[in-house]
Amino acid sequence: MRAHRLFVSVLTALLLSLLQRAAFALPGLLVLQAEEQKARPSLIEALRVQLREVTDVETSAESLAAEPAALRIGRAAQIATAAHASFAVWLEAVPELDGAPGFLLYVVGGESGRAVVQVVRLPAAKDGPDVDRSLALKVSEIVESALRPAQPELSAALQPALAPAPAKPAPSVAVAPARRARADSLGLLLGGIATSPAGDAHGQVGFRFGLGYTFRTSPVELEWDASAHLLSALDIQQGDRQAKIAEQVVAVDFAVRTRARFAFGAELGTALRILHADGFVGSTETRSSRLLVPVLRLGPELRAGLTEQTALTLSAGGEWMPIRQRLSLAGAPLGELGRARADARISLIISLR
Repeated sequence: MRAHRLFVSVLTALLLSLLQRAAFALPGLLVLQAEEQKARPSLIEALRVQLREVTDVETSAESLAAEPAALRIGRAAQIATAAHASFAVWLEAVPELDGAPGFLLYVVGGESGRAVVQVVRLPAAKDGPDVDRSLALKVSEIVESALRPAQPELSAALQPALAPAPAKPAPSVAVAPARRARADSLGLLLGGIATSPAGDAHGQVGFRFGLGYTFRTSPVELEWDASAHLLSALDIQQGDRQAKIAEQVVAVDFAVRTRARFAFGAELGTALRILHADGFVGSTETRSSRLLVPVLRLGPELRAGLTEQTALTLSAGGEWMPIRQRLSLAGAPLGELGRARADARISLIISLR
C-alpha cells in the first residue's frame, strides 16, 4: 500500500507539472542542416537568444538531402510536424555577388508547409557571430510576424516569398507549397501502472511494456498499442483462510489526441486479466485456480514530446469488468475483486522508426 501511495503521488505531481507547462508552452522552432552546408553552432545560440520569449529552439539530427527547393520544403515540413514543431529553419549557400558570399534563409511552417525565403549577403565578405546574430534577427522577425494576433493563421503568415538582396535584386525563386504532411511511426512503450482498490482487493502497482503504432494527420494523431502488464500480487484473508492472487494483463488500446508538443486526448481500450489464485487454510494450500476476465477501459491522457524520438504519456482511466469475480474457499465465500476500478499510467514512448 505504501508503494502504491508513493507511485500515485509521483504520478500526480508529474501530471500537474506537465499541465502547468502545457498552459504556458511556446511553439517550437526546429533548426535543420542542409547536407551541403557546414554546421553553424553559433547560429543556434543566436536563435535561442533572439527567440527566448517567442519560441523554443531545438536542433534536428536529420539532414536535408541535396534536392529541389520544393522537395526540401516538403521534407522540412514533415520533420517539423513529426517533432511537434511549428517552424523549421535552415540555410543554403548562394553564389557570390561582387565578391560577397551569401545564404538563402528558409523558414517553413510545420503544419502549413508554406515557406518564407530570404537572401542574406555577408557584409564585406566577413563571416562570424555578427552574421549569425543578423540571421537570427531575420528569423525572429518572420516568426513573430507569423504569431502576431492580427494573423492567427500560421499559413497566412508563411506565404511563399523572396526578399531582395541588400546589394542587388536577387533572381526570382519559385517555391511550391508542400503538400500537407502525414507521417506514421512505430514505438516501444515502457512504463508503470497503479490501480485503485476494488471490492476486497487492495490497490496494485506494476510495469507496462509493449509496442505502439501512431498515424498522424493534420488535425489529430491516432494511436494503437498492444501491451502486457505485470502487477503486484493480491492477498485476501478472512480468519485462517487466505487467497494469494497473481495477475497479468494483456491489453489493446486506441487513442486519439491533438497534434502538439503537449497533446491532450482520450484512450479507449480492452484487456484480458489473467488471474491465478492459490487458496490456503492456515499454512496448508488447499486449492489453485485460474480465471480470465475481460476488461473495458476509458479515460483521458496527456502526452508531452520530449525529443524527436521520445515522448512521455500520462493517463488516468476507469476499468469495468462484465464478470463478477467472487472467491470462495473451503465451501465458504472469501471475498470478491469488484467489477470496476480506476488506474493511472505513465509511459515512455521511444520511436523505433
